[in-house]
Amino acid sequence: MLCLSSCASNSDSYITKNYEQNVANLDLDAIAAEQKSTWEKAVGLAIFVAKNIPHDNQKEWLDERNAITLWEYSRRIPTGFNCRWHATLLSELLLSVGIENRFVTCLPED
Repeated sequence: MLCLSSCASNSDSYITKNYEQNVANLDLDAIAAEQKSTWEKAVGLAIFVAKNIPHDNQKEWLDERNAITLWEYSRRIPTGFNCRWHATLLSELLLSVGIENRFVTCLPED
């Protein structure tokens, strides 16, 4: 079950995110169905994020960045957002379907 109110639970040093279905119009069950392999789920979610959110510098800054706020932002501001926010969204979606993951990001010196 998916629970969309960013409730995180820490188990064995990995965080699992749960999201309630339909709160942000995300049908994760269709994208990452349980009968699919872990690889198929991960690729499906990566393709979903890539196809639905353009890559661009964001037009406004969000104080809270999780799957819910990033998805809502992408529906409100169609120009998209940067690679870090893409990675954050994908990471949270992967966690919500039980795929342990981490993402690597960079921070410019200036």
